[in-house]
Amino acid sequence: MISLSTADKALKTLYLGVIAEQLNTTTCPFLSKIEQTTSDVWGKEVVKLAQYGVNGGVGAGDETGALPLSGGNNYAQMKVTLKNLYGQLEISDKAILASQNSSGAFVNLLNAEMEGLLAASKFNLARMLIGSSSGVLARCTEKPAGANQSGTVICVDSVRNLCIGMTVDIMYGQNVEIAARRITDIDRANNCITISGPAPAVQITDGYFLTMQGSYNRELTGLESIFGNSTTLYGLKRSANTWLNPYQKTCGELTLPLLQETIDSVEESSGGTIDTILTTYAEKRKYIALAAAERTNIDY
Repeated sequence: MISLSTADKALKTLYLGVIAEQLNTTTCPFLSKIEQTTSDVWGKEVVKLAQYGVNGGVGAGDETGALPLSGGNNYAQMKVTLKNLYGQLEISDKAILASQNSSGAFVNLLNAEMEGLLAASKFNLARMLIGSSSGVLARCTEKPAGANQSGTVICVDSVRNLCIGMTVDIMYGQNVEIAARRITDIDRANNCITISGPAPAVQITDGYFLTMQGSYNRELTGLESIFGNSTTLYGLKRSANTWLNPYQKTCGELTLPLLQETIDSVEESSGGTIDTILTTYAEKRKYIALAAAERTNIDY
């Protein structure tokens, strides 16, 4: 007989490991390039000893001359607080009891819920990897003339990080003004969303912003934080550790020489080799157009 107890066991033994594995390996190509280890986890922190620069104990000399002075590696200790990504689903006891004579119905219901939760987790984990630790999804704006003027419609600067069904907090400064509202519709033409529940008592406009429920300042340190202008990164001051500041180049038209210049500059300064390029959909289309104009075969 299927009961709450057996359902709990099924969740833990059949799904937990599978979900963790899929999140680690199939979320996005960027995550697959990041080395994953638990050896640097100490309590509630990740502490990584990072080596920068080169060893200084090298020098040329005569056959019988003095050896070069030793110069050890340069090390810096990076620290970041552990971050947690939770997912929760609910299946009522009525749904379990109604399917006690048909295990297929129960398993299908459970599978559907787990697959939906996994898809949402992948979307948000991929978003965090390129976002900032603040977890800001979008910033609220004035409603354009063509947008729905209903009180439950909120317009933002971009809906790229938003999906129907997400549960979001509406914040102002450090305070949650409206908590846990689900997005019920998205107007992508006007960058507006519709939220569940009653209309807010205040006008949601410039200065307000959206975060995933309960996630403000609790998300991963993504690329936006690394390429940002914060004074510190991983507990180190950028001003005292200039190697923390990534290479950035502002450009206009995308050209093959510009791409090669950027790759060469990074490889010259870091000593590494670039094997992956991450970009937006808009820049990807520019690259495809450039490759087509140059009669270049594209390996997808």
